[in-house]
Amino acid sequence: MEAMNLTEKQWCELYQKLPQPEDFLFSLLPNLNVVFTAVEHGSLLTSRLLFYLLETNKVQLIPELVKAAKQMSSNVYDFMCRFYGAEQTIEFALKNNITCWYKYCSDEYLEQYQLWDALAQRRKTEPLVRHQQYDVLERYGYYTLLAECGQFERLIKAEKALALVFTAEGMAFLAKAGLWEEFYQGWNESLCNGYTKDKVLNVLWDNNQQDLLFKKQEDEFLLGKGWVKPYLDEGFWSTLIAYGHVDKVDWEAYLAQAPVYSKDMVFQEAAKLKVWDFLAKHRQHRLLFKNKQFGWWLKSF
Repeated sequence: MEAMNLTEKQWCELYQKLPQPEDFLFSLLPNLNVVFTAVEHGSLLTSRLLFYLLETNKVQLIPELVKAAKQMSSNVYDFMCRFYGAEQTIEFALKNNITCWYKYCSDEYLEQYQLWDALAQRRKTEPLVRHQQYDVLERYGYYTLLAECGQFERLIKAEKALALVFTAEGMAFLAKAGLWEEFYQGWNESLCNGYTKDKVLNVLWDNNQQDLLFKKQEDEFLLGKGWVKPYLDEGFWSTLIAYGHVDKVDWEAYLAQAPVYSKDMVFQEAAKLKVWDFLAKHRQHRLLFKNKQFGWWLKSF
């Protein structure tokens, strides 16, 4: 069989399948060049091999082997702390990008070495804000915090404009930008932004957003303003009745719209609202008589 030149991925997959990776590294000794190659391709480094280097007076190779390793057991960190000291080991990890040891680092060290992603993963956002690491905050989804930092344009570009509803300044920016869908939702956060629902609705009304308000079913507000046209166009007769616009109801259209089993309910509603001519036209003798409308009752025959 011909020899093959393996890719980096193939090497890593082979080493991950080793049943006893720790014993495997010792089987490569004393050829340290091969040992280095093995750990570079993913063979697990443990403190056992570091002890071997220590005992064979190859101390200078210990940090180099650790830097080269793709995978290592937790006892490697313990070994390094005992041999070099905890503070020096942390600095070694930070300088050499040994990410699996970042969990042992203080927030101050991470900030000093500008390891912003590690801080974001810990949800330590104060240093990120202090150093204006807005890209990192965006990458990790801190949209509300970005809004608090006034990063409105960034949020809109990222299609996260809804984060602006948590501040009064953000709401004003949404209105200025004409992002009315997001602005409308701001009333849910009125305790944060000071925009009550009534204020939001009136801003939308003043900016000719009646169609949006109609879509959001703000019927009481719209009909209170006398905005009846879409309700007439759509035949929302019961809504018109509910909000006091009985005079706008086309009772014939209302009756035609109702399914057979609901037509009697239309007549009952008409009786309640005293639409006697409609009831007489449709020969609703009983309802007219019951309501003592004897003149209309006679006309209903």
